Amino acid sequence: MPSSQSWNSVGSKTSTSKPFPSSISGDTSSYSVEIEANLDNNKNVTNSKLTLQDIIKQGNNTQTRDLATSTDGGKTWIPTKDSEGKSILSSTQIAALYNGNKFNKSIKEQVEKTVKSNGGTDSQVKQLEKKSPTPTQNPTPTPGSDQKEEVTSEDLNVEQIKGDGRKWNKKGEIYVYPESIRNNGQDYIKFDIINFITSKIDKKKFTSLEEKNYKERQILASIILPIQPSITDRNTVNWGGDNELNPVQLAGYSLMSAGMDGKINDVSSVLSQLGTTVTKDENVKRAINLYIKQKGLSVQGLLSRFGGAIVNPNLELLFQGPTLRPFDFTFRLSPRSEGESTQVRSIIRAFKEAMAPQVSTGGLFLATPNVFNISYHTPGKEMHPSINRIKTCALQSCNVDYTPDGSYMTFNDDNRTMTSYNLTLQFSELEPVTSKDYFDNEVSTIPVDHIGY
Repeated sequence: MPSSQSWNSVGSKTSTSKPFPSSISGDTSSYSVEIEANLDNNKNVTNSKLTLQDIIKQGNNTQTRDLATSTDGGKTWIPTKDSEGKSILSSTQIAALYNGNKFNKSIKEQVEKTVKSNGGTDSQVKQLEKKSPTPTQNPTPTPGSDQKEEVTSEDLNVEQIKGDGRKWNKKGEIYVYPESIRNNGQDYIKFDIINFITSKIDKKKFTSLEEKNYKERQILASIILPIQPSITDRNTVNWGGDNELNPVQLAGYSLMSAGMDGKINDVSSVLSQLGTTVTKDENVKRAINLYIKQKGLSVQGLLSRFGGAIVNPNLELLFQGPTLRPFDFTFRLSPRSEGESTQVRSIIRAFKEAMAPQVSTGGLFLATPNVFNISYHTPGKEMHPSINRIKTCALQSCNVDYTPDGSYMTFNDDNRTMTSYNLTLQFSELEPVTSKDYFDNEVSTIPVDHIGY
């Protein structure tokens, strides 16, 4: 008959109060980790559960409350939910439970120490980390149920969903137009088709996402075309002008800030300055009174109409955020041989196929289309130094004009290839350009004599 084993570990929160907020409820001063395990006849752990508990001291009374459970030795945690189905732990507290954090390490040390001090072995400590069935007190809600659910970092740890689209040649297929561009020393633009990278939470910081490195992605296919006659780029950032902070608002902020921080002397100082400013001029006092009433009544222009002035808005243009750059390309493809005809058809198909959403196995999901690395090249150099660089892009629109000359004309080949095609592509960068694209930790990421992004 298999046997069960329980251990109990109690630790102080004093040494871990920084990564794990201790004031959850009541006068909390310590935590408890209850360790339950089933042992087979050879004393091997078959499944286990860790229960993190709050030890709440209120006067002479001591109570415990379950905070979270783990079935893999503390690698991942399922927070306890309240009566409304919400986690009783904040996102900051949940993050503190995960690997790499001081509190998580403290729990694991307590577990190991407790198991060994009660006759457990190193092997049993390691076996506690084997995944066990999810505890029944936190069942996964069924779709359509009224139970409220919070998204945790574990929920976001989903593997990228892949589609059952084309399996590109592992060596990377290369399509070229015109064929002479291979050896005539002409500058060219290159489109590399690669797989999209999903976002992952940086578990070392928990406040940012892991950086995506599209430059080292496997190239599924490459398309090489001549550089178009018109080459432009436009870098923009959002700056907003409707940002006011007038003296009345500023005084209110200063008063509230001082009050919330409990700085009584600062509160007195703000009030004293306000009183001095207002009492210096009786007309100023009346004007401020009119402005406050104007705001209270939601009436515009009273102060301007009757006082001939407005409260100084201290208007300032402030940074609002970056933008994503669009790029448009137009190519005239006029094949002059059977080989070029094949290349032109393959180029058009490659663009269309790469931008199409991929259907996952079973058809439950649509996976993200492929994306593109776009670059200008000149012979003898990796990148064209005198033309802008482009970050990884999504192809949003592919427009093909099969009769750009206004009439239907084909070659007399087996595929009836059109005599000319007009290909228009609209791309958008996946990420904004930032200073790190030029310098990272004071180290230049691109040669200083290149134009860059």
